[in-house]
Amino acid sequence: MPQHPIRSAALSDAPELARLTAQRGYPSPEAAIGRRLALITGSPDACLLVAERPGGGLAGWIHGFLSRLLESDGRVEIGGLVVDEAFRRRGGRTGGR
Repeated sequence: MPQHPIRSAALSDAPELARLTAQRGYPSPEAAIGRRLALITGSPDACLLVAERPGGGLAGWIHGFLSRLLESDGRVEIGGLVVDEAFRRRGGRTGGR
């Protein structure tokens, strides 16, 4: 089974992130994804991780952010999770982080 290394997203990932996001029914222009990505990667309260495809490109992404509420302690919430349709339902493994 191929491994998919996990790493933090980079601004250069915007085209692949836009492609994957569109697969899930949320198409956005690459420029808009790039602007949002810059805000997320620049925030100490957010994290966007990507899984690399063998041979290039991305197999998926997950976005987590810190949620602080008055009535409970802080926690990380998942803002989004996308797996490339070519890799769904295949029982994946990652290369770890």
